[in-house]
Amino acid sequence: MLLTPTRPTSKSERRQALETPHQREHEASVERAMSKGIQPKGLDALIGWFREACHEEAPTTIHKNELWRDWGHDGDGGSKLGTMAWSEPFRRFIEGVDRPSAFDDDGRYRLPLRAAIGRWARTPKYAISAQYVYQLALVDGDWRRLADRLAYPHEFMEMYLETALHRLWREYSDVRMRT
Repeated sequence: MLLTPTRPTSKSERRQALETPHQREHEASVERAMSKGIQPKGLDALIGWFREACHEEAPTTIHKNELWRDWGHDGDGGSKLGTMAWSEPFRRFIEGVDRPSAFDDDGRYRLPLRAAIGRWARTPKYAISAQYVYQLALVDGDWRRLADRLAYPHEFMEMYLETALHRLWREYSDVRMRT
C-alpha cells in the first residue's frame, strides 16, 4: 500500500513536515508491525504504540444528542433547562465504572492497557514504572516534557522509559491474550 502524501495546511504542520519528513511513513510502518504483533524497537516506536493504545481506550465523544433533565432526581445531575447528556463510554470513564480489570462479554479485558498498567501498579517491583508510564500518558507521550516536569536528565528518562515501555508491551500482549 502506497501512502499518498498530503500537503500540510497550517504553519505548524508545515514546520513539523520539515523537521520530520518521513514521520507519516514511519507511523504507518509501526502500525503495520503492531498489527502483526511485532514489538516496536526504539523509544519513538514504543511511544507511537503507547499513544495509539491510550487513544484506543479513551472515549471519543463526550455528549450524545439528547438532553439530561434528571436534575434533583436521585442526585443524578443535569439541570432544569437541560444539559447535554453524556455518551455511555464517557459516562463509564468519568464515573469509574470501567475498572482496569473489567471484562467485556467475551471475557477479555475491556481496557487492556489500563489492565496492564494496573497489574504493574499492584506489583511492588514495577509500581514506580507504572506511575511514570501513567504520567507519560497524561503528557500524550511527550517524554521530554515528562523529564522536564520531573527534573530528570533527558538521557536518563529516555533509557528508563524505553525499558519500561518494552516491559509494558510484554505485559500488554499477555493481558490481551488472556480470556
